[in-house]
Amino acid sequence: MSGFNWNKIDKLKEKPEQICKDCKNFRQYYIKYSADVYHPLTYGHCVKSPRNRRFEYDLACGRWEPNEKFNRAK
Repeated sequence: MSGFNWNKIDKLKEKPEQICKDCKNFRQYYIKYSADVYHPLTYGHCVKSPRNRRFEYDLACGRWEPNEKFNRAK
């Protein structure tokens, strides 16, 4: 049996409105596969938070601002 945390995956289905991925201060990290092929990773950093690494689906901090370029409003 793997050590993967399936409970966390189930919680992702119930995404809260304010998550790091939807914040304009979140900078996602990418990995370069070849000259022009990049693949996004599941984490990045916040430009306004002292915490070094933030995952896409972490609950947003008090500095959350909507990302209007990529806003997924319903």
